[in-house]
Formats: sequence, C-alpha cells, structure tokens
Amino acid sequence: MAAERLLIIVLVGVLAGYSCLPNPWFHNTWLVLGGLMCARRLHRPPLRAFWPAWAFLGWMALRSVFSASSNLLEGLHGLALLLLALLLFFNGARNSKVMSLTGVWTGHLSALAAVISLVWHLNRFGTNFEDYRLHNLLVYGGLNPVCTGLLFGFCGLWLGTMPLTRLTVLSSLMLTTAAFCSGSRGAMLSLLAGHLVLLAVRGLKHGWKPFLILVASGALFSLSGTLVKRPEATPAAGHSISQPMARVIARPTEGRVGIYEAGWRSLETPADHLIGIGQWGTKHRWQQHLPPDPWNLSGHLHSAFFATYVHGGLIGAALLLVLMTRLAVLAWHHLRGRDATWPVLLVYGMAALVFDGESFGSLLTLPRFETLLFWLPATALLTDEARQSGA
Repeated sequence: MAAERLLIIVLVGVLAGYSCLPNPWFHNTWLVLGGLMCARRLHRPPLRAFWPAWAFLGWMALRSVFSASSNLLEGLHGLALLLLALLLFFNGARNSKVMSLTGVWTGHLSALAAVISLVWHLNRFGTNFEDYRLHNLLVYGGLNPVCTGLLFGFCGLWLGTMPLTRLTVLSSLMLTTAAFCSGSRGAMLSLLAGHLVLLAVRGLKHGWKPFLILVASGALFSLSGTLVKRPEATPAAGHSISQPMARVIARPTEGRVGIYEAGWRSLETPADHLIGIGQWGTKHRWQQHLPPDPWNLSGHLHSAFFATYVHGGLIGAALLLVLMTRLAVLAWHHLRGRDATWPVLLVYGMAALVFDGESFGSLLTLPRFETLLFWLPATALLTDEARQSGA
C-alpha cells in the first residue's frame, strides 16, 4: 500500500507538473528523484509487449547518435528521461487503481492551474481572449498558448472519461474552457476528436455528460467576446470582437507550411529520405531554409509525425507505423470492451501531434508535451496487453 501511494505521488507530480511546475528544472528533478525513490519496486516492461516501442526508439536514437555533435549528451539525457517516464507509466498502468487516482489528482491540480490563469487573465484583459490568448500562468510565468491549450485539454478529457462527480465535472469544465480560451485550434480539434470517440463508444445515453462539457466550454468561449467593450469592427479579418471562434478559424497557419517545406528541403539525398538526418543537433539543416527567427518561433518542425520522417527517414516512419498499428489494434479491443479511457486519450494525442510536437524520442523537446499526449496512453495500452498475456 505504501508503495502504491508513493507511485501515485510521483506520477501525479510528473503528469500534473506539465501544468503546475514552473520550469523543466523542477519537472525533471521530480521525475528523477521519484524514479530513484521507486527504483526498488519498479518492474521492467516485457519485451514481448513493448518491442514496437523499443524498436522505434532504438532506431531514432541510433540514427541520432551518428548525426549528433555537440548535442549528443543532451540527446542521450532526453532519451534517458523519456525511458524513466515510460518505466513509471508502465508500473502505474499495471494497477488500474493507481492510474485512476493519478488521473483524478492530475486533473484537479491542472484545473487549479487553469482557474488561476483564467482569474489572472480576466483581471487584466477581461473576457478578451481574441487579442490576448490564455496562457498558463504557473509555467514559465506564461506558457505558450498552444501548449497551454493542448495540456489543459488533455487533462480535461481524461477527467471526462472517468465517473463524473460534481467536482470532476467542474474541473473538466474549467480545463476544457481554458483549452478553448487558449485559442489553440489543435486543442479544439483534438478535444472534438476525443469526445466523438467517447460518445460513439458509450452511446448518447451514457456519453452525453462529457460531450455536454465540450459543448458548454465551446459556448462559453464563443460568448465571451460579447462582454468585451470595444468598437464593433476589429482590424483582424473584419470580424467583430463578439466572434472569437470566427477569429480562431480565420487565423493564418502561423508559418507551419514554410516550416514543413524547410524540413522537406533538408532531405537532400535519397539516403536522407531512407534514414533521415537525425534529431540531435540537426536543426540548422532545415532552419537554414527559413527567414531569420530572433524569437525562436520556428524552433521545431511542428509535427511529431513529420519530424519522425525528417529525423528517422522511411525506416523511422515505418517503425512508427508498426507501433501505431499495434496501438490501434489494442485500442480497438479496449473499445469493444467499452473501456474508452486510453483509446480516447490516444486519439487526442495523435490529433494534437499531427500539427505540433518536435519528437517522439525525447522528453527534452521544446514543447515537452509529447510524453504526456502520446506516450502515456500508448504505454497504458501496451501495459494492458502485457498484463493480459501474463507478462
């Protein structure tokens, strides 16, 4: 029992830390110290169930070792932290009670961060979420709104898959509303994808409450502009301030197309397309095709899937496809058994990482959220396979 409590505390610190801990130094320290405290009680993931993940990560690391120069130690450090996180996820997912309590506490603590951020925003900018998108105030003193939205949305959806009490509904509503107020289209589309899967699995009779949370959050965001006292016409796209959703839809792609073109141009030879350019110390190979970026707004390729092809080539993409296929089969078995939590969260993560994310192969990426959005549900699904096979 004491071991379970310790593991829950460590996992909650790691997962809620994305929303609550001020910077990576605190987050990584919690992860390392927690891993050391749990070390004697941790079980290793079985090769039989986890081989697609190990094959993918192994290739991405091997390719990167031969491309890295000054970034080699940083790359190995990020990979080691990722493996430690996966080890903790595996041990948590072996016990459904541990992971359930972890999800509840992660959601409520993240909701607290959302409330603090919303209160601060309302006090300073009022209900104007068009010109001033919501930032998570607790991280970096103002986390990027895209990261804010994706992280809050994930935690809100996780709570939505659980038995809904009044407190759970309130926390999920706050998190989902905060995700909308961040103005992140990725978060909105990912929430829609996840909730549609959840509704399809549970049916309208049992799944209407979580979907109502999504609808209510979208409505609150859409109506927020009507409370802003400002001239009717705004400079941007001719939309009224009372139409924040229209402004979100009309917003340009924020340079993603140019970044994708630069990533493609970095693959200069057939060998590059086959094995990639590596993920450590290779940014210059595609950033040279972009205009000067003093604010580092183009610091990564903004698609974990596309980045896998650039970094690992066709081999890396094929190994990721094998892993994704295995996860899809496991998710389908869960859905047939009406167990929607991990498939729903995996759908959210996959949708989010189509147009964002830097790498599946490191915890120390610029956005940092790939481990939570993808590897948490992926590890839980692979763990369930290992548990059913008796591994």
